Amino acid sequence: MSDDYLSDRTGEPDPEIQQLEEVLGTLRYQPRPLRIPVGLQVGRERSFFRGSAPRLAIAATIVLLLLGLGVWLGLQRLQRRQQPTIVKTGSAPKPNQSPAPNENRNPPYAVAPEPEQK
Repeated sequence: MSDDYLSDRTGEPDPEIQQLEEVLGTLRYQPRPLRIPVGLQVGRERSFFRGSAPRLAIAATIVLLLLGLGVWLGLQRLQRRQQPTIVKTGSAPKPNQSPAPNENRNPPYAVAPEPEQK
């Protein structure tokens, strides 16, 4: 079998490929004219804003928006309650004030004793 047959139908075809093409050929597209039955009744056009379905959809949308707004406001209120409150005391330095010169700026730490040498 030559690969040229599969790409551009030149070369020698394989018998299995020919048989497969015949079987699948029955499923090939066959154009037909559109046939409309004679007794078909065409109804009037339905407007989107007539009937109860659009009203129900609009009402459901409004309810979902209000529900979402309520949940969002509740979460905002909950977050505000959980924020820590800062208590000002007289001993803390003011933001523009530098600490005293003799004041240790580093936190206290423990110093390990040096090992004894023999």
